[in-house]
Amino acid sequence: MTGVFRMVGGPATAGGGTPVHLIDGTITFRLRDEPHQRATVVSTSAGRFTTELPAGEYEVTGVSPGMNDARNPCTPADPIVALVAKETREVDVDCQVP
Repeated sequence: MTGVFRMVGGPATAGGGTPVHLIDGTITFRLRDEPHQRATVVSTSAGRFTTELPAGEYEVTGVSPGMNDARNPCTPADPIVALVAKETREVDVDCQVP
């Protein structure tokens, strides 16, 4: 599993777009059928992360010290990610900012 951890939102950019910033933090993958089984990975300061996981369906969340002191978890658009054996998936974990 690879991906990026992002802060998305806030005041619009000069061109009217939605700001996106790559952030550091901890991403957690919890096996959906066995929630006590989980893996965590730390993203780089550029927001990138990668980890190897066995096949299964995972609930994905992330926390960052720069977002509410890491108290509120952030999620991908679809917080459940299915992974089949020997597959590499990419997931973007987003912290939404109003």
